[in-house]
Amino acid sequence: MKLQYSKQRAKPNISGAIPFRYAFTTTVNAPSFPEKKVSRVSLRILCEELDPLDNSYDSALSFLKSRAITIGHRVYIDDELKQGMKRSVGKYRRGFLVGFPFKCPVPFKTNYHNAPDLGEAMFLHRLGKICRMISKLSGKQFGLTIFEETQALLPVFNVDSKEAVIFRKGLHELLHLLKLNNCIVIEPLISFLAVSKIEYKTRLNKLAHKVKTVKTYKPLLDQILPTIALSINVNALLMLDSQKYIHNLFAHYVSEKKDRLLFETAYKYIAFILLQKESKFIEKYFSSFLHFSLCPKKGRISIYPTIKSARVWPHHGVPIVYSKNGKRHFLIEYYSDFVKEFGGRDIIRVVDQDNNFLYYQVQ
Repeated sequence: MKLQYSKQRAKPNISGAIPFRYAFTTTVNAPSFPEKKVSRVSLRILCEELDPLDNSYDSALSFLKSRAITIGHRVYIDDELKQGMKRSVGKYRRGFLVGFPFKCPVPFKTNYHNAPDLGEAMFLHRLGKICRMISKLSGKQFGLTIFEETQALLPVFNVDSKEAVIFRKGLHELLHLLKLNNCIVIEPLISFLAVSKIEYKTRLNKLAHKVKTVKTYKPLLDQILPTIALSINVNALLMLDSQKYIHNLFAHYVSEKKDRLLFETAYKYIAFILLQKESKFIEKYFSSFLHFSLCPKKGRISIYPTIKSARVWPHHGVPIVYSKNGKRHFLIEYYSDFVKEFGGRDIIRVVDQDNNFLYYQVQ
């Protein structure tokens, strides 16, 4: 088949394969930028400044139907709220979200970066705002549980376990830094899918083989292949080589025989989706929770992870803070697009006191 980019940022089963602003044929240079150190505490103030979400709503329903907050059909949101009210005996008590994987292991998207940054901070900040607004508008305390995907996705994308440790540690630190511990809880998704990492990997591989051999999964495979092609682990390659590798996937017809890594990763990703369904952990333990998601689908309240105008989700790009008309603005872009778009301007690489990357500042 021929891989195609997507016009949608989010699809029912996976994020869309968002096209690059600049052609793959344009070489990506990886310049070094001057660095500035800031305290991580400053992220809390920065997130509030960069997130324009206001308080002009008269109900939880009108808030969650706002196009500044949610994606997809409003009827899905309305239905999930009504069903959630029934499941929780008429009270908005809690919701859950499956998300926060490690950084996408594609250099020209994330520049070999593997720790949470301003993108994840903005995501958590937005979730905190959602909790506070629903609590205020419903008159009942509302919280969220995040089922983070790091450990569960390691064998799917062949990512080193150290990356999951770094990401999870940074995520918990951000939660504490943003003072959201009172409304957001982070749980490892893998603990609900298997009793051990070994069992999980065994079940994942078994299901991946089923996906590979059963023809009924082909429509789903065709749907997710473009996104998987932009997410397969090529961090071992140099920037230019990784660009050429993925460019060739989109420039030519792909096949299992010729593009084994692409297809094997896709089979395992579908198995990852199936494992969640087979485990029924949501129905068993969290049926009364409102289901939040980044993918618009019936039975979910699909939200923007950061601001609506951010074209790329946090784990697929690099965060940028730029000034316009005397005001600072937030953006997430693929790293290669960022370099080409802002290359002629003064750029500072902002890091914390431990030299962890936070965001790029464009003067």
